[in-house]
Amino acid sequence: MKKTISKQKGFTLYELVVVAGVILLLTSIVLSRLDISRAKGRDTQKVAELKTLQTALELYQLEAGGYPQQPDGAPAKNGVSAETTMSSTLQPIVVKGYLSVIPKPPKGVSELSALSALGGNIYYYQTADVDATNPNNTYKHTYKPTCGGKKLGEVPYIIYFVAETPQRLSKLSNNGTEITNGYCLTL
Repeated sequence: MKKTISKQKGFTLYELVVVAGVILLLTSIVLSRLDISRAKGRDTQKVAELKTLQTALELYQLEAGGYPQQPDGAPAKNGVSAETTMSSTLQPIVVKGYLSVIPKPPKGVSELSALSALGGNIYYYQTADVDATNPNNTYKHTYKPTCGGKKLGEVPYIIYFVAETPQRLSKLSNNGTEITNGYCLTL
């Protein structure tokens, strides 16, 4: 009787390292795309919330004859408590029932624009009453946004945010500096 020696079949160390490397490469690609998708999702949510806010502002204006005004001329913002908050400025819209709550932006990147103080997870609401609320020019207004080439005064208000994803949503600029991933709405 003849004895046969069978060779064990398996992978070499080199083959295992190559397979592990390919798996790691594919995983990193998928995870990076997932982060981009999440950021785009947050941006889409922000756009929808601002459109809802715009509708509420228009309904309020029809009944009240004007838009809610900021008390000090500074832009009302959500996400930062250092200046006027949107919750206090836009409270009349909630009281009248046009919105149940003032939208708060979803968590995301906190600072996106090196060109300005605009943050990525902050909503801004600014009216054209800056000079009216500050006739002596005691408040140095640093936010001078334009939306689609229209300045405050040409339009009654601008609501805006800076998107997380590097896509051009609309033409927003601050003090003449274009914010390429900014989004704004106006009347």
